[in-house]
Amino acid sequence: MQEILKRKSLIVGLTFDKDEREFANRVNDVLGYTPMQSIIDKVDSCENVMRDLQIEPYDPQTVAEYKKAKEKEIARSDVGNIFMTLLFSAIAGVVISGIIGTVIATIGYFISGNYNPVWYLACMAIAIPTIFISGRRNGEVFSDLRFDWHRTSLCLYHLPIPEFVLQTALDLKERCPDLEMMVEELRVLHYQPDPFLVGVDKRSNEYYLEVWNEPGFHKFAK
Repeated sequence: MQEILKRKSLIVGLTFDKDEREFANRVNDVLGYTPMQSIIDKVDSCENVMRDLQIEPYDPQTVAEYKKAKEKEIARSDVGNIFMTLLFSAIAGVVISGIIGTVIATIGYFISGNYNPVWYLACMAIAIPTIFISGRRNGEVFSDLRFDWHRTSLCLYHLPIPEFVLQTALDLKERCPDLEMMVEELRVLHYQPDPFLVGVDKRSNEYYLEVWNEPGFHKFAK
């Protein structure tokens, strides 16, 4: 499922050398003129830090697609969901077979004079498996599971985290102290989640930085 997630390249922005930064700081402190320092502060945003560290966050659209796919996968594997899908298929199959079988049998009666009930069985043999397969493909429709993508501050998260994820968080936090690091994971019954490392800056911009717990994700570590 990791192929759903795609990283997003950040656009290259402005850069300032040490002398320019010191000059802007002096102008701000001595003269009280703030626009130059404000521009540098924006350039020193978390996105620029990520570019400098060659960290590419995941595209939010692909993250949303991944979440929906994960929820659907869990719903399809739920035993209660399988039973409800089978029950729905049986009831719907009997009803549909009764309607179609009655129409076909009635037409056959007028043509041959015989009322053959085998049409009911034939329609039922086709309808029930068809409805069941369709229901399994759209398993979340029949599921009563509730999904919650819950965020926890990284400093309060107590489950194991891979080293490459911690390295990403460490590199960014050292360069961007205002970036709040959180772990976002799916909570549903006793299902083992695929957590995301999420960074949120002081302007509430969100960055999905890493993900783990699923085979193959170590390949995304830089």
